[in-house]
Amino acid sequence: MKKLNSNLEAIIKSRGIKQKWIAEKLNVRPSTISDIVQNKSVPSLALALAVARVLDLKIEDIWTERI
Repeated sequence: MKKLNSNLEAIIKSRGIKQKWIAEKLNVRPSTISDIVQNKSVPSLALALAVARVLDLKIEDIWTERI
């Protein structure tokens, strides 16, 4: 299984938003978003798409395949 690189932390910091805000928008626990940001877990496709939608980005802008 290939790994993914996540730009989520950088995107959150550059926009000055909080992980809690994303969690509230998606109705998930803040720890869920924290684990994704810290690469402790990989989001489901549905959650990854939802995160991208909330941030008004394409999923490829947030996660890329690690080579």
